[in-house]
Amino acid sequence: MARRVELNPNDDEVDAVWGAEAIGAVIGRSASQVYYLLRIGVLDGAVKKLGNKTIVGSRRRLRELVTSD
Repeated sequence: MARRVELNPNDDEVDAVWGAEAIGAVIGRSASQVYYLLRIGVLDGAVKKLGNKTIVGSRRRLRELVTSD
């Protein structure tokens, strides 16, 4: 049986960020705000939806989105 490992959202060694809460921690938003930003396309290229409920983001791309003007 696979075991899920929770990673610190600030762990720079891992680029993948799993779940809305962890993605929100990277960009300074709540989980519901992350889902809204995903729905309207703001996070395109940085976050992907896998199946019905799971989302995964790239820490590097998320930071680029937040710091770009």
